[in-house]
Amino acid sequence: MLEERKCVQLILDNGIIENGNLILRHDENVFRLSLEFSNQVIAKTGHSVFHLLQQIRKELEANRILLNCYGASKNVRPSGMSISMSGGIRAYKHILGTKPKLPEDLVDIFETGPDVRPVTVAEQDAFFDEWLASVGIDKNKKVIPSSVKINRWSKWILFGIFILALVCFCFYVLK
Repeated sequence: MLEERKCVQLILDNGIIENGNLILRHDENVFRLSLEFSNQVIAKTGHSVFHLLQQIRKELEANRILLNCYGASKNVRPSGMSISMSGGIRAYKHILGTKPKLPEDLVDIFETGPDVRPVTVAEQDAFFDEWLASVGIDKNKKVIPSSVKINRWSKWILFGIFILALVCFCFYVLK
């Protein structure tokens, strides 16, 4: 079992900063993420590190505590590919109206920086939905590559070929 430890800052409701440790364990296709701080441990198990971090953050939010890391920053979210390949440990910083650029917009969700804007999970999700709309992506629809899409004229051509084949078949059978 692989194990990785990262120091993280917690922002308490009174503004005091407290240090904690995130411990990530990986075994086969399952991740276990634990947060240790102030003699407390919050542990979650699953297939996406980013979503495990969100679950831990929700428990912290009940006590009005935020994490000070990119994974808890308002404008940070991993791509679906990042989640499927590495559990979402690397994520993109998003700016309204623009798509992320590699490598300058790619960050480790456990790291921190001067541009981290700690928010609740709900605020982070709301910003991501706003970002999707700002770049023209409908979150409720799957994106189909343009190479797979059949345009309107292609549909009519395929329909015409089908009708022609049907007429030929009927003519051949009735003859």
